[in-house]
Amino acid sequence: MPYLKKENASLPWNPKRDTKVKGSGWTSTGNKKYKSYKWQQFRKSIFAERGGICETEGCYKKGNVLDHIQPVRLAPERFFDESNVQILCESCHNSKSAKERL
Repeated sequence: MPYLKKENASLPWNPKRDTKVKGSGWTSTGNKKYKSYKWQQFRKSIFAERGGICETEGCYKKGNVLDHIQPVRLAPERFFDESNVQILCESCHNSKSAKERL
């Protein structure tokens, strides 16, 4: 069996490779907007304004994820839209994301 170097950036198992979805700015290693100062300030203001509790009906856990209601890949222009984000706990976010992937 031939030997392949794992440090080659084009190989699929390398987490550092950058595979962009055309036109969205989204990469397989994460969206750079989430690391921006503007996003951090936006996130902090939403948590302070809404109290930081999970917004899923019937769930009263502390929220730790600021989730986009309409996914960024479908509406990148609504990234900083306050009406398009909700505070979720990790378990509610994981369940919502799993349903969206179907």
